[in-house]
Amino acid sequence: MVLTILLSVPSVSFAAAKYNLKVGHESAPASMQDQFAHKFKEYVEKESKGEIVVTIFPSDQIGDPFALLQGVQSGVVELGIFNGGSIATVLKDYSLFSIPALLPKEPGKNKQIFDADSDFVKKLTSETEKTGVRYLGSYIEPFFQVTANKKIEKAEDFKGLKIRTMNSPIIIATYKALGANPTPIPFSEVYSGLQTRLIDAQENPLDIIYEMSYYEVQKYLMLTYHSTVINMLYINDKILKEMPENLRETVVRGGRAAQGFMFSEISNIEKRGMEDLKGAS
Repeated sequence: MVLTILLSVPSVSFAAAKYNLKVGHESAPASMQDQFAHKFKEYVEKESKGEIVVTIFPSDQIGDPFALLQGVQSGVVELGIFNGGSIATVLKDYSLFSIPALLPKEPGKNKQIFDADSDFVKKLTSETEKTGVRYLGSYIEPFFQVTANKKIEKAEDFKGLKIRTMNSPIIIATYKALGANPTPIPFSEVYSGLQTRLIDAQENPLDIIYEMSYYEVQKYLMLTYHSTVINMLYINDKILKEMPENLRETVVRGGRAAQGFMFSEISNIEKRGMEDLKGAS
């Protein structure tokens, strides 16, 4: 007896790709930035019926955040996801999110604050868009926690601590006020910096602490919930404007769809991060 297996074939036919879009970011595969990129890719490729193909380059493969931003501004790279803390010296308006306890901890409230049509977001992105890029969407990460090789139980315990921070003037000033020695080394060098004792401590959300295996080279985790950062998706404005209207709208909607997904996932990601860290310890 011969067994015949019938495979269902999708009825929708896909056209050959007309646009190949590269999107770069600084985080590891499967990180929040990577999930953001993949949700954008998933939406855009499906809704364009294959006329747009999105290729994702994680882990600074295209360049560090500064090089990536220049690439998107010039059109060498079509899209980039930028962490406001990492490039706060260039996107200066985004450094305000580094102010401790500025934003509410509830994801639902922050989802309203960062609605793409809000006056707040339009004002926030207006200056950056003058540099040749177009804002497509954003999300905020789970709140930051601190890891170190010593217990930190009060503000005075930060004194003399060499802690890695992003290159944000506000973050640096905050730790200096605590008596710490803030050290803004690149994200990709944090693990080796902790391992070689170039730095003593670092700050990141729980999921990043797990993904980057900082628990392997740090003794203590302090749940401080002191600040967070915003991640933004930008596209080269000229490239977007040159697309046909239907595809241009698909790209814009893709950014919003990816943003909606990320805000719905923030609480789950933080919860999984804690569970993963408990399992690894």
